[in-house]
Amino acid sequence: MAQKNRANMLTDIVTNIFNNIINYITGQNAQDRFVNLLDSTPNILSDANQASGYPATDINNEIVSTYYNENDSRANIITMMGLGELVGSKFYQVNDADGGTRTLQVCAENALILHNFAIDVQTGETGDYDINTDVFTPIVVSGTPTLSQVLTAGNTSGLNDIEFDATQGLLFANTSRLREGTIDAGLGGTKGIAQICAVGYELKWEAGRLYVMDGNGTGIRQSLYNFSTAPTVNDDTTKGYTGGSIWTLDDGNTYTCVNPAIGAAVWIQQSSVPTLQQVTDAGFTTTNGIKVDDGVGNYVQVNYSNILMEDSSGNSLSVYPDSITIQNPSFGAGTIKATTLANNVFFELPNKAAGTETFAMVSDITGGGTVTSVNSGTNISVDNTDPANPIINSLADRYSTTSVTSNTISNGSKTFTVDADLAYIPLQEVLIVYNPSNHMHATVTSYSGTTLVVNVKSHTGSGTYTSWVLNLDGVPVDAITGVGTANEISYFTAGQVIASLAVATYPSLTELAYVKGVTSAIQTQLNAIKKPISSVGNGTAVTGVIVNTYSKGLLIPANSRVAGDVPQIDCQVAKTGTAGNLQLRFYWNTTNDLSGSPILIGTSANGAANWSAMSRLMCIEVAAGTGNGTKVAPTTVVLATGWGTATAAPNALAIDWTANGYLICAILNSNVGDSSVCHMLKLL
Repeated sequence: MAQKNRANMLTDIVTNIFNNIINYITGQNAQDRFVNLLDSTPNILSDANQASGYPATDINNEIVSTYYNENDSRANIITMMGLGELVGSKFYQVNDADGGTRTLQVCAENALILHNFAIDVQTGETGDYDINTDVFTPIVVSGTPTLSQVLTAGNTSGLNDIEFDATQGLLFANTSRLREGTIDAGLGGTKGIAQICAVGYELKWEAGRLYVMDGNGTGIRQSLYNFSTAPTVNDDTTKGYTGGSIWTLDDGNTYTCVNPAIGAAVWIQQSSVPTLQQVTDAGFTTTNGIKVDDGVGNYVQVNYSNILMEDSSGNSLSVYPDSITIQNPSFGAGTIKATTLANNVFFELPNKAAGTETFAMVSDITGGGTVTSVNSGTNISVDNTDPANPIINSLADRYSTTSVTSNTISNGSKTFTVDADLAYIPLQEVLIVYNPSNHMHATVTSYSGTTLVVNVKSHTGSGTYTSWVLNLDGVPVDAITGVGTANEISYFTAGQVIASLAVATYPSLTELAYVKGVTSAIQTQLNAIKKPISSVGNGTAVTGVIVNTYSKGLLIPANSRVAGDVPQIDCQVAKTGTAGNLQLRFYWNTTNDLSGSPILIGTSANGAANWSAMSRLMCIEVAAGTGNGTKVAPTTVVLATGWGTATAAPNALAIDWTANGYLICAILNSNVGDSSVCHMLKLL
């Protein structure tokens, strides 16, 4: 090797170790490289003071020179730095570094400066060390390195595979993954290997087959390259197949799952013959003729130059670009040619009655094809003063026509086949007559060609007919005729005739006048009136007890009283037995008894009478039962005077009028020999 002086080689050693640490080799590796350099013979740390020119070594051939591996305290080394007494390229061991927890080996750059690279003598850990602040910062922490550190050191695993568990794999920056498949298709390959995109759709290669999965990897949309194996009844939902899953063999044959039931899956093989729609979608041009043949002599064939049609009797039609030929095997062929036309011409067949009509040829006209006279007819008049030059005059619009269309006399839309060239337009009145006793009055909806659509508004008579005369209509007199009765409501009958509605069933005009001045729905106003809620009849008799006991209850439906209402409770109680006192009490409860926590509304005074009554006046400020929104007078108004007073303030109760509740009358007898019963309970 090239010769270097000792100082230069020491500097190379430190630089080499430092650079390797920056490149994230492990601390142990760095220490090993350093020891190997020291253990070489002759040793790189040669010492001119040694007889052999090298420092002394122990039995393990490790350096023991105190000059080049000086062990000293941090304070002494800092003092030497300040005095410029360090030896460049010399190694020092700081025996109380990092707060006295480490022995660090460092190297002097020159007489005043230490390299910041250091090695922990005990652990081999490497890092940066600032001797002034006594801070050691590991470059690579001893223990398990990160994947980034491992790959920086080397990205080849040698003979070892990288193994992932069932749910882990390679995760890319866009959240796509490469890992084991989500489910097992059951044909070997134990879930295979899958590419999973960022939104969860999975493409899996398993047992030589390619699976296109759904968004969560559990449903198979299509399986490809299934060799020559067709699906079976066991290729079902347990393997990930669903209705619509596709199974494709290597030869292109395809099956579709129509029922993935467990153990009973149904697969349908798709035909390899394309539909006509599929063919024409791919391309609709061909040089081949297309023939539709029923096999018994009837066919239609489309060729690039003509269209041929023939039936089993030999009758045929041939259509060419410039001619049409009709062939009758018994009488010959007729051809219509357009070779002499210089302009566009439209030929229109006139409307004729049912039957057989014959075309007239120019050669059929007497006189060599020249029209010599014209007679008056539909919509025209003819002046034949000069037969060689007749004058043809148009008449006024024509509306009169006939129809043989079958129609029933009734109101509503009807269609008639009539003459062409009539003058009808929408909304015109039309009279449709079978005879004077059976006819209809209508307005025109539309007229086109020979089709007249009308809306019948009124009619006379009945029946279905096929012989009609149609013409413009005036005001249909019979449509506004009829008889009625004074002070009765009139109406139109089914035939659009006026009649009266009998007051026995319908209101009279006088009765209708009663609602004059009403400004809103009467039912709504009636519903707003608060109806009394009452229960008449003996309740449960309170006998042989002297405790507060239920006698009668009254259901108060939800929302039957609202905020702003001032309801009043009344009850009457009869007593038999002794002259003992009784006391009445009103309660509100969610059930028709005194269970739970009934709300006490009011209590009467004690009395010994055989008949008692109690009344309480309430004011509803809040109906929902919150905030003690129902106020109750603390005493009963004296019926005789209409006057009642009390020193106590009104009771404030949390009664919920928005839900069903029960108003309850309870009785407290003072003598077990008495029997009392509430026989009337009412809420006004």
